[in-house]
Amino acid sequence: MDRIKLNRFRIQNYRSIEDSGWVDIKDVTSLVGKNESGKTSLLVALYKLNSATKTNYDHLTDFPRSRLAEDYKKKDWIVASGEFQIPKEEISDWKKPEKFEIPDHGIKLILSRHYSGKRNYKFEPEIEEINFINVSHEQVKLIRTTISKKKSELISRTDNNDHETQENIKEIFTKEKKQSILDIIDKHLQIEVTDMVVVRRLCDELNEFLNEVPEIENIIEYIENLIEDSKKPKYASTLWKMVKEKLPVLIYFENYGILKGAFHIPTFVNRIKLEPNHPEIRTQLTLFKHVNLELDEIYEMGRMYSDLDASTIEKIQEDPSEVGRILESVYTEAELRASKERKIYLESASKIMTEKFSSWWVQRRHVFKYDIDGVFFDIKVSDDVNPAEIPLEGRSKGLQWFFSFYLIFLVESEDMYKDAILLLDEPGLHLHATAQLKLLDFFEKLSESNQIIYATHSPFIIDGNHLNRVRTIMEGTGGKTTVIDQVGTPLDKDTVFPLQAALGYSIMQTLFFGKKQLILEGISDYNYIKSINVILQRAKKKSLNKDIVLIPTGGTSKLSYMASLLIAQESTPIILLDADKIGISTKNKLARNLLSRHPETLLLIDEFISIKESEIEDFIGNDVLQPLLSNIITSVPDITFLEKGTFCKQVIKWCQQKKIELSEDWKVLLSYELMDNLNDLTFDDNHINRYSDLIMKVNNLSQRLQN
Repeated sequence: MDRIKLNRFRIQNYRSIEDSGWVDIKDVTSLVGKNESGKTSLLVALYKLNSATKTNYDHLTDFPRSRLAEDYKKKDWIVASGEFQIPKEEISDWKKPEKFEIPDHGIKLILSRHYSGKRNYKFEPEIEEINFINVSHEQVKLIRTTISKKKSELISRTDNNDHETQENIKEIFTKEKKQSILDIIDKHLQIEVTDMVVVRRLCDELNEFLNEVPEIENIIEYIENLIEDSKKPKYASTLWKMVKEKLPVLIYFENYGILKGAFHIPTFVNRIKLEPNHPEIRTQLTLFKHVNLELDEIYEMGRMYSDLDASTIEKIQEDPSEVGRILESVYTEAELRASKERKIYLESASKIMTEKFSSWWVQRRHVFKYDIDGVFFDIKVSDDVNPAEIPLEGRSKGLQWFFSFYLIFLVESEDMYKDAILLLDEPGLHLHATAQLKLLDFFEKLSESNQIIYATHSPFIIDGNHLNRVRTIMEGTGGKTTVIDQVGTPLDKDTVFPLQAALGYSIMQTLFFGKKQLILEGISDYNYIKSINVILQRAKKKSLNKDIVLIPTGGTSKLSYMASLLIAQESTPIILLDADKIGISTKNKLARNLLSRHPETLLLIDEFISIKESEIEDFIGNDVLQPLLSNIITSVPDITFLEKGTFCKQVIKWCQQKKIELSEDWKVLLSYELMDNLNDLTFDDNHINRYSDLIMKVNNLSQRLQN
């Protein structure tokens, strides 16, 4: 069953963050930015939205310093907001309004928290309820209208010759009484009806005039019924009470508390009492939970040795083989059995950690051994390269960090962190690059039960295959934090560097592990081939073989270098080029040198369309791309394309005539427009057959090269 998830969050009025805007969240989301960009501030502010422990915002340290004196006291400022997706199954027991239908995908909860600690919530779709304040206010106005008309209505219904009746009316309903009633009503209208107490007092005061004005009885009765209804739980508030118990808590990790490999048990027990929330203590306690031991049991294990007198200890030291017999003479059979059971637990936990840890840490296979030696708890580690048992502190910082980090989540993800949203600040700084890459796999596995948002500036903890998960954090004007929710947005060079490195590493790994590549001139070619693939799949035609990797190179000048790298790895790539002068020249050079043994792998686009100097855009088709031009230029193009001219040259010429400026990347933007609008476009048989010819040629070449 689906669990409640965070869709997006927003941070405002917090340290260097004026307003982050809404930041979309995936199962794994990375916040990437240089030091001091505001990554930590985002995580800490979000953490306090619904933290596992009671934490508050402190305006003296958290409110933007430049605005503190002037702005802070003006209102209770919002700090963090989150939009949660509530699955339909989670609220199946909610007693909803009759006409309210819960969508199949569930409902959204928008939760906000202010500096005061106050939380606001609302649901989408909105749950309509009677607004007691507004309705009661309208009823008070209705009473006033009734009273103000009362005298004239009574006189008009009376025979003008019946002077005695008119005199009785004047006695019963005098101007003074009328004014008294209006004064009561006006008094309540001036203070604005805000709660049930005020409205109840109004009803009590008006009841004194029921004999003179019986018509107001129905209105008073209506308001009294409204008061009773207002005492019943509201639909939205009952839903909130149900949901807030299930809402995932946010847990922030900064100092991961590296585990100590050896420590004095009595000292540790005392530290727990003094510093129960210290990160190091938390990690140590997690270890004992992992080995299935309670604190009092650990203490007893140490006490069995610490209680021995000096002479007994001396005997054991003289002849360690006699330790069993000596202990039997000191302790009861039950105590010795309990001690033996605990040692078995330690051995079992050691084996479990050895097996599980080796699946994540692949640099070497490590063997862990947990042991208690007198009043000391000890963790020793050996590996397949060095079989000697070395204390954990003697191993690398990276191993210590990953062991501690892994231990926490191995144990606690099934306990207090179950379904929680984990906020990790700069994880894995001590890890080697290959271990940092392995951390990504660990996050992926962990995300099956926990959403993860982590901050980093390391390119090796950025998944180059999923850059859509990246949110970049930049330090903007005046030191203000800016959050970029889309990777395609321009970034400063310091921020973009780890992204470039991650993407570059990902691409190169893909290239060198695969043996089939189709090299393309640029991003637009890449987008068009991707689009063609989708079009052919929808038309039930053969698409590009899945084992063929598309490689955009950024122009023909870089294309030759990429081909050289691949050939050095004993891989023969297929290359698709425009049939313009540069493309033809590049083909000829490659055919004479790098690909002299396989010139058939060099394809020109004019093999598939009979237009001189044709480019990839001509292959896609003027009729397909022309309607999309209006999305990237300021006016609707009315170009009449000539059959002999190329698409791009005619677009450029038309824009020059109309004095319309084309951006340098207009070809790339146009290719994205095709990708984005594929669902709205139709393609005739001529287009589909042309696209299929190209893809089949590439597939066949790839197959022949492999054989």
